Amino acid sequence: MTFNEIFYKYQKSRWPEYFLKYAELKKTINEISYAKQKQKPALNNKFFKDLDKQLSNVNKFYLFKEQELIKNFPFAVKYNDRDVLVKKGTDEPIRFRLNAYKVELGSFYCDLRDLKTFQQLNFRAARKLMKKHKTFSGLKLADKKWLEIKQLGFNKSPNIDKLFKNTLVVYSYVFTKKNPDKAKKELEEYRVNLTRKQNGLSTKKPRNSQALDIWDQISKLDNSQNQDEEED
Repeated sequence: MTFNEIFYKYQKSRWPEYFLKYAELKKTINEISYAKQKQKPALNNKFFKDLDKQLSNVNKFYLFKEQELIKNFPFAVKYNDRDVLVKKGTDEPIRFRLNAYKVELGSFYCDLRDLKTFQQLNFRAARKLMKKHKTFSGLKLADKKWLEIKQLGFNKSPNIDKLFKNTLVVYSYVFTKKNPDKAKKELEEYRVNLTRKQNGLSTKKPRNSQALDIWDQISKLDNSQNQDEEED
């Protein structure tokens, strides 16, 4: 899938009102490229005004959701101390608490992934818009704006990466004998299976790569974050 396909598909499924209006902003850039010289200043002003407003919306929502996640971090102490949680045996209450805690950590991990994907897609969209504006307008205004965008909280905040790290630490400490790689694998499996169930899909991995759901495609996007972006 291309970036555009992933962006629009994910936008429909998660918080659509808080995403950048990517198509509208691209349309304005196209109008700039075909406009007469005397019309371009007004169109440039419109583009940057709309972009600023939408980025503010993205930023405020992201920081709000991030604070929610920080507040709701599922510490093990909510259930019991670590020694009790990992105690072996047939004690039903202990096993029930372990299972409940595993589900809560898995759900929290899914929430982290949702917000991280929201951040990455909007950041990538902004980057592509700046490149496109610079190319079609012939102006260097996009360079300055891009520096401003990179300083926004939804890109600069380190909190979500810390939450990912802490979630893996807690999960590995309780469930995988302090093995972070195994913890990440289990949490990813939980996320993929939960998403497939929610979308009425089989939890069995399809052989046909074209049949992969949106989360698989986003995972590929995550893994290629430092690679060159696809052309529109």
